[in-house]
Amino acid sequence: VPSFERVGDYATNLVELADRLQAENTAFSDFAKQELQILCAAVTEVLDITLEAFSNDNNELAKRIEPLEETIDDMVMLLRDRHTKRLKNGTCSIGSGLVFMEALTHLERTADHCSAIAVMMLARNNEEILHNHYAYLRELHTGVDKHYAKECARRREQYIEPLMAIQ
Repeated sequence: VPSFERVGDYATNLVELADRLQAENTAFSDFAKQELQILCAAVTEVLDITLEAFSNDNNELAKRIEPLEETIDDMVMLLRDRHTKRLKNGTCSIGSGLVFMEALTHLERTADHCSAIAVMMLARNNEEILHNHYAYLRELHTGVDKHYAKECARRREQYIEPLMAIQ
């Protein structure tokens, strides 16, 4: 599955970013470290769910991926905004700031590929998803599906609220 290969590529990219920080003898601010720790926990969880769903051919578990992926997208948007403010007010260096932004991109894309794997799994048993997975995702994101909306709310509470508490 190409999405699994891409996840591996993103992991390699993250290691290269860590090496770059070390080579440049720079580090993230304490705020950035706290933010990344929460984001990485969410990405680790979406990866774990994806691997378990795929390995066990479990579509019910696959349905839990998209609400978490959407939460990760929201987290990344929030962290990009916060990081831009840190750059503007000088509490972050340009070098570590660029690495931070690249890390956000790699983490977000990892979650995107988890979503693609889940959609592929669900499409095997659903012609509508198979023929138009974008429409399926668009409809999910409207919040009409009560289970999906409830899971999104739970994920926001689990991950967005702790991010908001970091000042």
